[in-house]
Amino acid sequence: MPSDDSLEAGAKTLGGELLNDALSILKRDQKEEELYEDEVIVKRRNYVLNVYNYITRSAHSKETLRLKSNAEKRETMGFLMDLMSRATAGKMTDENMALLKQSVGQCGRMGY
Repeated sequence: MPSDDSLEAGAKTLGGELLNDALSILKRDQKEEELYEDEVIVKRRNYVLNVYNYITRSAHSKETLRLKSNAEKRETMGFLMDLMSRATAGKMTDENMALLKQSVGQCGRMGY
């Protein structure tokens, strides 16, 4: 089974090759449009649009996941900072302290 990094690298390579192919088709069509029937031109342009649409959607999906991940990290850090300010102000309850200890342990396991 390939690693996640290997799969992602393969997907990037394939995406790049598909974009190169779509761009070369578009350029050829623009230079030699008279060689193709209208129906063929429409199919070729549809292919180009589908490739660009797929790559754009994929990039947007990946960015959305990254933003969600960062938002979760910010929320966690905000929560921990709030608990730390309570501790600094001397307003930390035993329940808050237990929650802080538990959260710090989870953050260490998650790589924060």
